[in-house]
Amino acid sequence: MPKRIIIDTDPGVDDILALLLAFSASSAELEVALISLTFGNIEIKKCLRNAVSVFHVIEKELAHRGEAGKGAFSALKACRPILACGAEGPLDGSKVDAGYFHGFDGLGNVHKKCPHLSADDTYQALFEGEEEAADTGEKLYIPSRQPSHLEILRLLRENEEDSITIVAVGPLTNLALAAAEDLPTFLRAKEVVVMGGAIDEPGNVTPFAEFNVFADPLAAAQLIALTSLNPRRTWPAASPMAPPRRLDKRLTLKMAPLDLTHTQNFTPTAFRVAITPHLQRSSPLAELVSTVVEHTFSTIRELKLARHEAATTEEEMSLHDPVCVWYVLTGGSETWRWQERDVRVETTGQWTRGATVVDRRLVGRVDADVVDKVVVEDEEEIAAAAAEEQEDDRGGWRAGGNRVGVLERGPDSLLSEELLRRVFSL
Repeated sequence: MPKRIIIDTDPGVDDILALLLAFSASSAELEVALISLTFGNIEIKKCLRNAVSVFHVIEKELAHRGEAGKGAFSALKACRPILACGAEGPLDGSKVDAGYFHGFDGLGNVHKKCPHLSADDTYQALFEGEEEAADTGEKLYIPSRQPSHLEILRLLRENEEDSITIVAVGPLTNLALAAAEDLPTFLRAKEVVVMGGAIDEPGNVTPFAEFNVFADPLAAAQLIALTSLNPRRTWPAASPMAPPRRLDKRLTLKMAPLDLTHTQNFTPTAFRVAITPHLQRSSPLAELVSTVVEHTFSTIRELKLARHEAATTEEEMSLHDPVCVWYVLTGGSETWRWQERDVRVETTGQWTRGATVVDRRLVGRVDADVVDKVVVEDEEEIAAAAAEEQEDDRGGWRAGGNRVGVLERGPDSLLSEELLRRVFSL
């Protein structure tokens, strides 16, 4: 049976590479049930345009390949994913984006450079209005007019428990909204795989924060708190929501932080050697991928020069988001090395917003399984437990907290080579 996944994404450069990696899987490997869009790298309308344009380019690519491409993108052909729009901004309203890095349109300004690769504006009507969108069957996707978080819940509700994995490669707002709407249904997910955080290395948007978590730290904190059977222990104080009472099932969450994703990269020389033959054959998909990746190489170099950092012609582009799809494709937790850690998210710090915090002190900890068995019966006991917080353990770090599986290492093969091999059927 193929692995069923939902991809929650804010289509920028590495997001579309993650989508292409998923779509190019075999129908026996993967089934993409839903593409759930969120704000993040760019605003939601641009995210939708980019997602629809990816499908448009795949259609052009399949036509270009003709009979030679008959077996390509079999996962996509076997199961057209639903495409739905979600959150337009973070839970706390303080919106940010990454247009400075991904380009004004999120894809290295490809819509201006290569207008023939953009979907025409007729797609917009498919996502407007309240009635169910018409599905003509002509597209590689099924349009939805329902908010993303409701589509997530519908799929989890209609399928067997533990049969769908959610791959989240943008801000976690849609997932937090789904959990707030119907937590028991949300916890039917087999696993949530998140690209986000920086554990033992600096952030990429501030000294402490990785962009996806920084873009909505409240959503990230609320979601991660669900990895404990007692979410109240780590529930963000800034949240207007009351924490859920004791859970019968905790959320299984794997995190791919910058510590891991920075080890998987495109380098200019190797990328150009691989993509050039496809460009010479006038591949529409190669033109799209080359345009957005070359923009990223240039942007990385320009940013380094502006910061007076040493820059070379071989500046690497990290494949952050594809790592999460790769994790699912290559066997997940059974084949990857990972460590369970008590990861928490800073939601209120002036300088540390979005930081993913772990306890680096060499201190004794209570076994997490023991802590999970503690039952809090009522609000009086909750208040009493808070009052008894030990002075030498502020925050309850030794007394149990979140249980996040932090991914540390995957297969020995290079993701950069595997991605291009799959997408271009090499």
